[in-house]
Amino acid sequence: MLRERISVLVPTLNEEGNVADLVRRLDVSFRAADIEYEVIFIDDHSTDGTRAEVEKLSHSYPVSFHLKKGKRGKAHSILEGFDFVRFETIAMIDADLQYPPEALPEMCAQLHRGLDIVVANRVERETSLARRILSRGFALVFSKFLHGLDVDVQSGMKVFRARIAREVKIAPDPWTFDLEFLLTARNYGYEIGGHSIIFSERKSGESKIVFWKAIREIGWNAVKLRFRGRPPLRIHPEAVPAGKIQGMIGAGIAHKRKRFVTHSTLPHHFSALHTFVSWQKVVLIGIAFAFALGMLFRPMATLIAATAVLTSIYFFDVLFNAFFVVRSLRRPPEISFSDKELAAIRDERLPLYSILCPLYREAHILPGFLEAIGKLDWPKEKLEALLLLEENDEETIRAATEMNLPSFVRVVVVPHSEPKTKPKACNYGLSMTRGEYVVIYDAEDIPDPLQLKKAYLGFQTLSRDVWCLQAKLNYFNANQNILTRLFTAEYSLWFDVTLPGLQSVATSIPLGGTSNHFRREDLLELEGWDPFNVTEDCDLGARIFTRGHRTAIIDSVTLEEANSKVGNWIRQRSRWIKGYMQTYLVHMRQPVRFFRDNGIHALLFQFVVGGKIAFMLINPILWLQTIAYFAFRSIAGPTIEALYPPTVFYMAVVSLVFGNFLAMYYYMIGCAKREKWELMKWVFLIPFYWLLVSVAAVMAAYQLLVKPHYWEKTTHGLHLLKRKKKPIDGISEKKTENVLEPSIHLSPEHFLVTSVHAFARGIRKYALQAVSWMSDRYEQATGFLQKIPSQQYLKSLWDFACSAEGFFVMATFVSNVLNFLFNAFLGRALSFEMLGMIALLNTLWYLALVFINPFATTINREVSYLSAKNGASEARAFWASVMRIGLIASLFATALWLFAVPALSRFFHVSDSLLLLSFAPLFAGGLIAFGNFGYLQGSLRFRAAAGLSLIEAGSKLLLVFGFVSFGWSEYAYFSIPLSVTLAAMSSFLFIPRAGTVLLSTPQSRAFPIEFFSAAVLVTVSTAMFTTVDVLLAKHFMSERDAGAYALLSLVGKIVFFLGTMPNMFMVTFVGRNRGLGKGTKKIFWILYGISCCVVAGSVLFLGFFDGMFSIFLFGKKIVAVLPFLPLYTIAIAFFTLSTIIVTYHLARKRYIFVLAALLMSISEAAGIVLFHGSLDHIVRSVFLSSVFGWIVLTLLHVMEPSFRFFERATRDFLDAFRGRLPEVLSDIHGKRVLIFNWRDTQHAYGGGAEVYVEEIAKRWVADGHVVTMFCGNDGHQSRHETRHGIHIVRRGGFYLVYLWAMVYYFARFRGKYDMIIDCENGIPFFTPLYVKEPVVCLLHHVHQEVFFQFLSKPFALLASFLEKTLMPMVYSNVPFVTVSPSSQHEMELLGIGKAGISIVYPGVRLDEFVPSEQKTDRPTLLYLGRLKAYKSVGVLLHAFKKVLMERPEAKLIIAGDGDDEARLKQLAFETLRLGVDRVEFTGRVSEEEKKRLLQESWMLVNPSMMEGWGIVAIEANACGTPVIASDVPGLRDSVKNPHSGFLVPYGDVDAFAEKILLLIRNRELRTNMNVDARKWAEQFDWNVSSTRMFEAVSVRNDDRFV
Repeated sequence: MLRERISVLVPTLNEEGNVADLVRRLDVSFRAADIEYEVIFIDDHSTDGTRAEVEKLSHSYPVSFHLKKGKRGKAHSILEGFDFVRFETIAMIDADLQYPPEALPEMCAQLHRGLDIVVANRVERETSLARRILSRGFALVFSKFLHGLDVDVQSGMKVFRARIAREVKIAPDPWTFDLEFLLTARNYGYEIGGHSIIFSERKSGESKIVFWKAIREIGWNAVKLRFRGRPPLRIHPEAVPAGKIQGMIGAGIAHKRKRFVTHSTLPHHFSALHTFVSWQKVVLIGIAFAFALGMLFRPMATLIAATAVLTSIYFFDVLFNAFFVVRSLRRPPEISFSDKELAAIRDERLPLYSILCPLYREAHILPGFLEAIGKLDWPKEKLEALLLLEENDEETIRAATEMNLPSFVRVVVVPHSEPKTKPKACNYGLSMTRGEYVVIYDAEDIPDPLQLKKAYLGFQTLSRDVWCLQAKLNYFNANQNILTRLFTAEYSLWFDVTLPGLQSVATSIPLGGTSNHFRREDLLELEGWDPFNVTEDCDLGARIFTRGHRTAIIDSVTLEEANSKVGNWIRQRSRWIKGYMQTYLVHMRQPVRFFRDNGIHALLFQFVVGGKIAFMLINPILWLQTIAYFAFRSIAGPTIEALYPPTVFYMAVVSLVFGNFLAMYYYMIGCAKREKWELMKWVFLIPFYWLLVSVAAVMAAYQLLVKPHYWEKTTHGLHLLKRKKKPIDGISEKKTENVLEPSIHLSPEHFLVTSVHAFARGIRKYALQAVSWMSDRYEQATGFLQKIPSQQYLKSLWDFACSAEGFFVMATFVSNVLNFLFNAFLGRALSFEMLGMIALLNTLWYLALVFINPFATTINREVSYLSAKNGASEARAFWASVMRIGLIASLFATALWLFAVPALSRFFHVSDSLLLLSFAPLFAGGLIAFGNFGYLQGSLRFRAAAGLSLIEAGSKLLLVFGFVSFGWSEYAYFSIPLSVTLAAMSSFLFIPRAGTVLLSTPQSRAFPIEFFSAAVLVTVSTAMFTTVDVLLAKHFMSERDAGAYALLSLVGKIVFFLGTMPNMFMVTFVGRNRGLGKGTKKIFWILYGISCCVVAGSVLFLGFFDGMFSIFLFGKKIVAVLPFLPLYTIAIAFFTLSTIIVTYHLARKRYIFVLAALLMSISEAAGIVLFHGSLDHIVRSVFLSSVFGWIVLTLLHVMEPSFRFFERATRDFLDAFRGRLPEVLSDIHGKRVLIFNWRDTQHAYGGGAEVYVEEIAKRWVADGHVVTMFCGNDGHQSRHETRHGIHIVRRGGFYLVYLWAMVYYFARFRGKYDMIIDCENGIPFFTPLYVKEPVVCLLHHVHQEVFFQFLSKPFALLASFLEKTLMPMVYSNVPFVTVSPSSQHEMELLGIGKAGISIVYPGVRLDEFVPSEQKTDRPTLLYLGRLKAYKSVGVLLHAFKKVLMERPEAKLIIAGDGDDEARLKQLAFETLRLGVDRVEFTGRVSEEEKKRLLQESWMLVNPSMMEGWGIVAIEANACGTPVIASDVPGLRDSVKNPHSGFLVPYGDVDAFAEKILLLIRNRELRTNMNVDARKWAEQFDWNVSSTRMFEAVSVRNDDRFV
C-alpha cells in the first residue's frame, strides 16, 4: 500500500514565536500516523525573525520557505503556495497555533471516506463570548443560510486533493479566499465535510485581522457570491501515450455540484447542459406574464390573440407539410445503388468498419442482435462490433461474457458516471473504435445485410461535405397490435416521405436514433454526441448542418421493434419530444446569428423541429375547442365563435377539414411507399394516436422543467415475452375454496391497483381461480382468442374475468347494468301514471333498505376487520350472533309494515292495498340476503357475493319483463319482493353449514350499535337525496309532471349507481386495512379517482350531446326533460362523489362526515319544499344542495387532520386543569421521578432510546420508586396508561409535547416530584427554564448531522440552533447522562455538559436473550430496527447484491417498519431485482419473534449513519450472533471490533460485502465470534444500568452530580 503523502501550506506574517512549535507538533503527528509530509511557508514579507526561524528548521525537518511575490493578504499567499506543492494531498493551516495540527492526520483519513475537502470546524471554547457569538452568527447567516454549507467556511485549516487546487481558479480579495474556494469546489462536484476541533486563543504574536473590517469584507463577499453565476469546469480527457490519436475518454463537465464524465469535448454552450439561457427564460416568463395580465384585464381580446397565434401555427404547418410531401413524391432523392454496383465491390479493398451498440438491461435481446449483425455482408476480419454496457448492468455483462461471441464482437464496459445516457456510452465507444467508418445500431435492430456496403459506396461517390448517411427505419412487428400498426405508419411517413423531402432542399435533417453512418474522423471533429440531450441524434443532425455539412438518405432499411405497450410508448415518445425541445432551445440560443448564418434553412428548422413540438402541444387545445363547440353548442358555442375573427376562422376551417384529411392521407402515402398496404385501413385511427402524442408532449414539457436530462428507459424485446399465468400474492390457485373461512392474505391496495390496470391496459396477469362450471368455456374461449388479432389483450381480460376478483368486479358491473335495464324498461313500457306508481313503490323499498343496508354494511365492516385482526373464527361468530339479532328485528318490522298498510294506502291514494301488502316478505328476505352478502364481501368471498348480486338483479329484470310481456303490467311491482326472496334463499347455498353455524354458535360480541347507527344515517341521507325529491314531486306536482321528474330521476340514478360501483369495496378494504394496522388513504384515492372518471363519463353521455344517448336509452319520453338533464346529472355526480367521501370515513368511524351528509340531504328536501313551482326549481334546488354538500365534505376531508389536531390540542389543554392524572403519593419510601420524553415504546416511531428509558424506569418502580413519564402521543395510543408500574401520560404530538410539558408541569406536576429527567431527542424540553426540582438531562446522541440530512433547511437550522447554541447555555448547570463515550465526545465538542457527563451503558435482558443451538441452514443476514433514511438500509441492500454473486443461497431479513419502507422495497425488488425469496420484509415484529430472529441469524448488520449506542447490537451478541456495523459514533462503542463483530466505514458497500462474505465463508471465525459476542454482551445488564443511572441522577453535591 502506498504511503500517504501531504503538502502543508502555512501562510505567515510575523509568526516568529509560533513556527517552531508548529513544525514540531506537525512532525510528531505525521510520524505517528506514518504520513510523509512537507511544510511550505509562504511569507507575506514578515518584519520579524520568521524567515530565519524557518530556515533553521529546514535543516531538521522537510520545511521550505518562499517569499511571496504577488498581492498582499493571506488569500494570495495560499494561491502562490499551490505552485510549490509536490504531493497529491494539500493541507493548509494558520501559523498562530489556534488550530491543533494534531487533527490533520484524522482529516487526511477522512479523504479516504468519500470526501474531497475536509474543513476544521472550530469549537470556540477558549475564546471570548463576543467572538463566539459573532462567529456563530456569521456561520448561520453567511454559510448555512446564504450558501447551504454546513462547515466553518472561514476556518484556516483544511485538507483537500491537489487537483482541486489546480482546477479552482479564483481571484479573491485579501481575506476572502475560503468561502469562494469552497463554493467553487462544491460547484465542481467535490464533496465537502467537516471535522470538529477545539479552537484556542493565540499564545504568541498579534492577530493580523482588523476584526470589523474583515467581517464587513467577508460578509459583503458572501452576499456577492450568492448571486454570482459559476461557469462549468471543462474536464479534459485522459492523456494518451505518444504516437496515439488523442481521444475523448475521461472528458466532461463539472457543474452544479456534480462531475459529469461524458467522454465528449463538446463545449457546454453547444450542449443541453443548461435547458434555458437567460434571455429564453425572460421571454418565456414575459409571455406567461403578458398572458396573465391580458386574462386579468382584457380576457376576450387575449383569448382571440392566443387563438389566432395557435391557428396560424397550425395552418402554416399544414402548408409546410404539403410542400415537402409534394417535393418528396416528385423528386425522391435517396441514394440508391444497383445490385451490379454492390457486387463489384472487392472485399480486400474495404476498410475497417466499426459498429457501436449501446445496451442497458437488454440481455434478453442480445442473441437476436448478434444474429442480425452476423448476416451483414462485410468481411468479418474488417468488422468490429462494440457492445457498450454500463458498469452497473451486471446482468447484461454476465450474459455477454458467458456467450460465445463472434471474433469481431467485443464487450466494452462503460465506467459509471453521470449522466447515464446512450450518447455518453457512444462517446466512450467512439474513442475505443479503430474503424475508418462508424455506424450506430440499437440492440433490437435488424439492418439490411447490404447496408454497410451501400453506406461505403455512398461515402465514396457523394461529395465530401456529406458527413452522415442515414438509413431508413421501419418495424418488423408492425402487425402485433393497433399501437404498432399506427407507429409503423408514422415511421413510414417520416423516413420514406418527410426526410427525403427535407433532403431535396438540402436542409438540416434530424437523424434517427440508429443506422447513422459516419467517418470516424468526422465524428471526432464534431466532438461526439451531446450527452445531455436525450435525443442526441436530432441534435447531431442539426450540428452537422450548422457546421456546413450535409446528411443524405440511403435506400437501405433497418428493422426495429415497434413499441407495443402504451405506457412504454409514452415514456419513449416523451423522451423523443423532450430531446426535440432541447435541440430547439440549444440551437436558438443566438437566434439572430442562427438566421444570419443559415438563411431560409433557419426558417425550415423552425417548422421541422419547433413546428413539430408546437403541433403536439396545440392539438389538444384546438380539438377541445372543436368538441366543446359541437357537444355544448348551446352553452359554449357563442363564446367559441367570438374567438375566431373571419381570417382566423377560414384558416381554422382549412386546417380542420383539409389539414386533418391531408395528414391521414400522408400516412397512407408512407404506407404505400413502404408497401404496407394492410396498414392503410388503420390510418383512420390516427387521431387517437395523435392524442397519445400530445399526452407524451405534455409529459415531455414537464420533464424539461423538472428533470431535463432524465433518460426514460424504453423496454425492448416485448415481442419476445411469453405470457405466463401467475397468481396474485396471497391468492391460492386451488379451484375450490371454503367459502365460510375468510382469506386474510389479500392486500386491498394490491387488488385495487391491479384491477384498475387490467381494465385500463389489459396486460396484467391475475390468478386463475377457475369456476368449475366455467372451465370448458374457458378452454374454448382460449382457443378462439388465439386465432384473432391482438389476442394477448383479450386473453388478459378474459383471465381477469375468470378470476374470483375479476368475476366480482364484472358481476357488479353487470348487476348495475341489469338494474339500469330494469329502470329503463319501466320507463319505456309503462305510462306516466303507472310509472309514477311503480316509482313510488320502488322508492318505499329503498326506504326500507335504510335499515337493511346498514345491517349488511355493519357485518361487512366488522367481518373484514375481525378476520384481518383476529382470524376467521371470531368473524364467523360475530356474523352468526348479529344475524340472529337481525332476524328477530325483521319480524317486528314485518308486523309494523302490515299495521301501517291502510294508512299508507290513504296517504298515497293507492286503491289496491295488495300492492303494499306484497312487500311484507321484503324485511326478512332482505335482511337475510343483504346480511349474507355483507358477510361474503367482508370475508373476501368475491365469487359467491358476485353470484348473489347477479341472482337478485337478474331475476328482477326477468320477472318484470315476464309480467309486462304477459299483459300483467299492473303487477310488475311483484318483481321486487320475489327477486329479493329468491336471493335470500340462494344466499345460504353460498355458505355451507350456515344453518348449523347460526343455531350453534354462542353470542360472541355486542352489536356495534354506534357504527350501525352511523350507517343508518348514511343510508338515510342517501335515500333522502335520491328518493325524497321524487316523493315531494309526487306530492306537490301533477301526476304528469311527477312522472316526468321520475324519469329524470332514473337518469340520475344511473349516474349514481355507476359512480358508486367502486364504493362497494370501500368498507371492506378500509376495515380490513385497519384490522391489519395499515394505512387507508391509498384505497380512498384509488376508489375516488375511479368514481370521478365514471361519473364524468356518465354525465357527458347522459346529460349532454343534446340527450342523444338518453333518448336512445329511454325513448322519446325523455325529450320532455332534456333541458334539465345537464344540470341534474351534474348535481347527481357531485352527490355521488360526496357519498364516496362519507363511506370512507364511515369505515374509519369518523362520524362527523355522516352528520354533514345528512344535513346535505335535509337541505335538498328543504329547498324543494320552499321552491317547487316547476321542474326547473326542483332541479336547481338539487344542484345547489349537492354542490354545497360536496364542497363541505371535501373541505372536511382535506382538513380532517387539522381538525383532529385542534380537537386533541384543545382536549390536552383542558385536561391540564381538569383531567384525570395518576395520583402521586407523598408517603412513599422511594423517590418520585418525573420523566419528560418525546415518546414511549408504544409510539409508532419508538426505538432504542425509548426502550432504554422504559427498562430503567420499570426497575426503579420495582425498587419502590414512583415513576411518571410524560410523552407524546402518535394518535393511536390511550391518553393514560400504566405499563410495568410506570404511569404514562401521553399528550401532544411531535412538537406540542414540549409545550404541554411546561403547561402540565405548572398545572399538575409542580412540587410533587423529587427529581426531573429531561430526555433530549434532538430538541430538549428546556426544563431548567421553568422547573424548581433537580434536573438531569439524558442525551443519547447529538443530532446535528441528522438535522441537515433529513429536515428541510429552515427546520434544520432551527433545530441545530436549539441543540448547538441554545441548549449549552440553558443547560450549563445541569448534569448530563449519556450512553457511550462517542456521544460524550460529541457533546463536549458542542460545549454540552459542562456540569458533568456520566456514562450509563444500556443493558440487555440476559435471561431472555440467549444463544440458540441451531442457526438457519442457509446464510441468513438480519437487519432489525426502524426503516428510516438515516438507518441507511439501502447500503445493506447494495452490499447484499454483491454477496449474492458469490453466495446466491444467502437470505436477508429486514425486520421493522418506518417511512422508508416503500422506497427500500422498490430498491430491493425493482431496482436491484433481488427477489422475494432472497429478501424478506417482515414489518414490525413481536418480542418473541425478535428473539428468534436474533438467535437463528448468522449475523446482524447495522449500516446506520448514527446511533446513540445500538441496543439491538448487544441483544444480538447476547444471542450469540456477531454484528457488522458502520464505524460511526455509538456503534463503535457497542461493537467490539473484531471480537463481537466488525466495524466498516459508513456507506462503504464493498466493505460491508467483504465482511459479510468473510463470516459466511469462515465457519471457524463465525463460531469464535458467536462465543466472544456472548461474552461481550454479558458485561451489560439492565439491573446494573438501572442502579448506575439512579446513582447518577440522585447524588448532588454543590449543584453538581457526581
